Amino acid sequence: MVIENEGFAGLIFAQHNAGNQFYFLSRFGQYHTVPLRHFPHYSFLVDSLDDPYNDSHAYSQYLLASWLHLFGRKPTQAEINAKIEGFLNLYKEVGQRNAGLQTPVLLCSRFDGRLLIIDGNHRSAIALRLGISLPARLISPATYLGRLALRVRGTPDINPMAKKLYQELAPWRMDKAQFKVQSELMDLVDQADLAGKSVLDITCGLGRNCFIAAMRGAKSVLGLDTRRHMVDGALRLNGLLALPVTFMVRREPLSGSVWPAGADGAMRETNFCFLSEADAASHADILALQDVTGLMAGGYLQTLYFSGLTNTTFEEYLYIFRQGFSKVELLGYIQNEMGSCPVIRCRR
Repeated sequence: MVIENEGFAGLIFAQHNAGNQFYFLSRFGQYHTVPLRHFPHYSFLVDSLDDPYNDSHAYSQYLLASWLHLFGRKPTQAEINAKIEGFLNLYKEVGQRNAGLQTPVLLCSRFDGRLLIIDGNHRSAIALRLGISLPARLISPATYLGRLALRVRGTPDINPMAKKLYQELAPWRMDKAQFKVQSELMDLVDQADLAGKSVLDITCGLGRNCFIAAMRGAKSVLGLDTRRHMVDGALRLNGLLALPVTFMVRREPLSGSVWPAGADGAMRETNFCFLSEADAASHADILALQDVTGLMAGGYLQTLYFSGLTNTTFEEYLYIFRQGFSKVELLGYIQNEMGSCPVIRCRR
């Protein structure tokens, strides 16, 4: 396929990670539907060619945000300049030859007809700026989610999990009136605690409960996880779903005064802490419990929904929650392959 003329208006950003998410949030208030004309790559070609190595332009700021997340450090000026020089050389090369762009970009169609640029941000920006056609190849969401390349050594491959979750949630995007995502756990959450509310999920994983909360009316949802590849996978999923959900990596217990970089630190009206379906606490579970006790002590939790470890009981958590909440109630027990776990609601 070939993108020409008005077809460029339907191209949107898709290569999300927890670093560049902040770049887009700070400028547009969302990150999941950013059109090509607002890409930092395109802005650079329009506004910055007279002073391409200036640190203040959009493309440099975008590179900085991504670099910090991907490599855990600030890039050197030489590294930033090398990226900019490579982009400039490609732009000049395409502009000087008559053959145009040869290598197709990869696109994936979304529920609203927009096309996510899976690979080819620079080439797309160049084509739009030069007014030339853009060769493209369309892939399915299943193929896209099968090539996320977010696997971390020693951890499960999240690609099958991402594909399965998308297949579960995508029908709602196509027909909200006729389709409801089934969730025994989320069905225990009072609709009044979701509709029009801000929600925090301390243990978000790939974001299933965050997405369902948004589908059921939450105005904004923030999902936190300790695993960078999980957060990046959730962000890529939301590029397809376009829900009011953001995801962030956090590396130390929350206390109300300590939040992940980029989080606003505001108190959320409804909070989730759903521990893993294990019968022994993992490192992530321990951190989540520390988060709950820290936020509870600071008065940051108005309403908390909590699911315990498998084969634990409601009574085992009462002592913790009665220290910070006036009402603690058992909503029921959820069955899994290993046994059952209590689901508890707490209110201040």
